[in-house]
Amino acid sequence: MINLLARLLNLNTEYEKLFFKNEFAVFVGKNNNRLLRLISILLLTFLALSFAKGSYDYLHNKMNNPFTNWVNLPIETDNNRLQKNNIKKHFKNPDELEKYHLKNLKGYNVDNPKWYNKNGEQVYSRGRSVDVDDDILKSVLKEDNLLWKKDDFVLENEVQKQYYYDVIISEDFVQSLNYKLQDGLLKIKYVNFDSNGNDLSFWINVLAIVKDLPNQCDFLFFPNFYNSVYNENDFPIVPTGKASNFQVLTKIDSKQKILNEVINAFSKIKDGISKEDADIEIDTFVISKTDQRYVYKFFLDEGEYKHRKLAGMLKKTEEQQPNKFEYFIDVHSKKSIKSESITNPYEYAFNFKDLVEVRNFYDFMKEKFGVSIEMAQIESKENFAFVSTLTLTNSFVILALSLITIIIYLINLLSTHLNSIKKNLGTYKAFGLSNAKLNSIYVKIVFSILCIGTVVSFLIILIIAKLRLVDRLLITFAGLDDSIKSISVFNSWNLVSVVVLIGLSIFLTYKTINKILNKTPGDLIYNRA
Repeated sequence: MINLLARLLNLNTEYEKLFFKNEFAVFVGKNNNRLLRLISILLLTFLALSFAKGSYDYLHNKMNNPFTNWVNLPIETDNNRLQKNNIKKHFKNPDELEKYHLKNLKGYNVDNPKWYNKNGEQVYSRGRSVDVDDDILKSVLKEDNLLWKKDDFVLENEVQKQYYYDVIISEDFVQSLNYKLQDGLLKIKYVNFDSNGNDLSFWINVLAIVKDLPNQCDFLFFPNFYNSVYNENDFPIVPTGKASNFQVLTKIDSKQKILNEVINAFSKIKDGISKEDADIEIDTFVISKTDQRYVYKFFLDEGEYKHRKLAGMLKKTEEQQPNKFEYFIDVHSKKSIKSESITNPYEYAFNFKDLVEVRNFYDFMKEKFGVSIEMAQIESKENFAFVSTLTLTNSFVILALSLITIIIYLINLLSTHLNSIKKNLGTYKAFGLSNAKLNSIYVKIVFSILCIGTVVSFLIILIIAKLRLVDRLLITFAGLDDSIKSISVFNSWNLVSVVVLIGLSIFLTYKTINKILNKTPGDLIYNRA
């Protein structure tokens, strides 16, 4: 290794190589004990700094994550309803948004519909609306939170119009529907009965499956879907007009068999159902990897009927004998493709760029509009901001103390050694070895030791990071989420630290050596002050 270092440091003469080798051996110590001591200090320094940087990045991402960076305000309470429009109007002003470091104000609704699970049982759920261009979608669909999505779905500036009636569901909700993630769930069934008890339930496409959703929700839906379900646009989820055709969903894959079942079930209109093979259309309907069904479309030679009327006929038959199919409503055949918003939101979500002004925002809302935001929200945001600032401050304190420790260790080692060999140094100078040459060799020795210690330290830290040893401890004992990466090895903090460490060490090494070598050979040999 010494020969390699000599070549890298441009030590050309045999004397320089020999001098470097002997002095290098003194600095690394017997059995490399001094070098190992330095590596230990460097390892602890850069490990602490890498941990601080990783923790800061984690907190920074959390702070700038719309999961964290919003404050919710219920606006349909008795106290807040009167200020609903005033609040919205006030924060349309970009200056007011900027004043409190707000990115935007969004209205949304929370809904609690029921869905059918795999066994046909009804399951309660909690969902919330999200605009197609909402920042929160980027966080929801981040790689570390995303488990599955449609192959053709790519989130750019906003969700494409063909997905306005799809839903994003959580992993826990998949399990509550009695499915597993590996089942490849593609569609879920929304429970929907009219006032007469007619089953007008319908199937909705799953856009993506994620680990977690905001507001402890099971699913996210887009405004177009919500407005259609609650008849707040011109595209009701269940078409209200009459039609000369209807559809059924079944596992039967034979036109003749399903035709017999349909005629038996719809006995009142059996004569009006076209029985021509060409008039019966069939499409594959994949619910999951383990559940494939078929949608059959039948045409009526006589009369037109509403969905409610046809579903009512099927219901009466089903009471006597269960059918081998279900009435099918194609919610995707006629739907709104123009981006909508929730027309009557029950909640406002204030999305912050950062949490610096969150307390001032709370005070302003209370003073200006007389509305109180839950203190727990404000305090949690402030605590988050405080911890992030504290982490950043502690990181620089750690860096400063560590650099001082390392430099003091090196300079003391160098100074002690040089003072112990003053007579030798005086002899070298007397025989013509210049101060510049001696200075150069000692600086190269210190530089080499620092580089070796730094490289070894970072290799050990890299192994710790790759094995996620610290992450596993934090996940197990601190309850942090699996996405945490607490050790950041290659970052600007470490780069600056290494440059500052080496630069200061070389500068102080040069000053220390010069202080001793500026004396005459006689003063060094006879140890004269």
